Amino acid sequence: MFKKQFFKIIFSFLIFSISAVVVAFCVFRAGYHLPAAIAGVSQNVNGWAWSDIVGWISFNNLSGGGSNNYGVHITDNQSGTEGNFSGYAWSDNIGWLSFNESDLGGCPAAPCRAWVDKITGQVKGWAKFLTTGEWLSLRGSNYGVSINKSTGVFSGWAWGDETAGWVSFNCEQTETGNRCPSANYKVQTSFSLNTPPRATNLNVAGSGFCSNPLYAFSWVFEDADIGDSQSAYQLQVDKEGTFTSFGPGEVNLSASSNVNNVSVVIAQNPNVNQLDYQSTKYYWRVKVWDSFSKESAWANGPSFTTPAHPYPLVDFTFKPSQIVKDQVIQFCSVEQDPVCPSNVSVCYGNNYPSCASANFQWVFPAGVQFVNGTNSASPNPAVKFSAVGKNQNVQLTISDDVGSCSKTKSLNVNLPLPKWKEVSPQ
Repeated sequence: MFKKQFFKIIFSFLIFSISAVVVAFCVFRAGYHLPAAIAGVSQNVNGWAWSDIVGWISFNNLSGGGSNNYGVHITDNQSGTEGNFSGYAWSDNIGWLSFNESDLGGCPAAPCRAWVDKITGQVKGWAKFLTTGEWLSLRGSNYGVSINKSTGVFSGWAWGDETAGWVSFNCEQTETGNRCPSANYKVQTSFSLNTPPRATNLNVAGSGFCSNPLYAFSWVFEDADIGDSQSAYQLQVDKEGTFTSFGPGEVNLSASSNVNNVSVVIAQNPNVNQLDYQSTKYYWRVKVWDSFSKESAWANGPSFTTPAHPYPLVDFTFKPSQIVKDQVIQFCSVEQDPVCPSNVSVCYGNNYPSCASANFQWVFPAGVQFVNGTNSASPNPAVKFSAVGKNQNVQLTISDDVGSCSKTKSLNVNLPLPKWKEVSPQ
């Protein structure tokens, strides 16, 4: 009796399975008009997949598959390079297909979740038929589901073993050709597979302290998506490192630009988006956007400290203004009574504007003779030129507690005028 009942159950199940396959195949070949499986506001995957065993599998439905609001959804995970699946798909013949990680424990091979690699578009992992407890493998060694990174359209095959067999995610497959004229179906998503870019190799360097003082902030734009480039950046430089507000002497710059090197002026009385002297310690960070407006996380650069004050402003004069060979020429860079009436050079330290505590280094052409007790380290040397000629360079370097700056001038040295005396005609 038991044996007869057992074979009856088996026979009934086989008849049901065969009937389901035949009906599904006929529907598929007849070009059955699929009901809309549209994404709700909380799901971003929609459309239909097809199994020769269980028939249509709907990935989202608000109007075409009953009153239940269900769907499959993809969200970014913490890595930024993967998207995690969640939610449910529905088959009239087998019931719920879960993509929720909480339902996927004990899967045939870890990790027990479903996800998409945003760089390659490959879908990986598992989903589970809750009615039977059987698994849908989304990728194997010679098959798998993929998402087109440009269109969001799924393609490829998943394997549902005895429960669902091969599950097709698109009516046009390499293995079966284009079946879309008779059954136009596919699964698709509005989830962006564009991976976020990164700003790396952050560097800051000061330059031009003797002429155009500034700090250059640079970074390298990196994006795993082939062809993506930088479309915008935001640079923030802050004294406290909190980046919550920005006043004078702090920077908050944004621009739609592909440049990755931004120069910021340093000034004694800075405005917003300028830097301050006064040995100020700064913290800075940068964020970038790719060509599809995907933004990166903030990247922090190395902190830096500005000089206590500007570098020396170097200049000098000389008299007489017409230089003659073997004549004493007085050079002046700072005030010195009675030979030099004013400070031509300026130092910004404690004795501002005086450079009294600074070091001086003069470089004259070969053969110049220092006179009046002066030398190459004197602030205001007196010299005699021994050679006549044009474009003879004289350089002065002044060094104080923060740095050194130089000034070079090209001078002409002339012969003295001829001496003459008046004589009576013969």
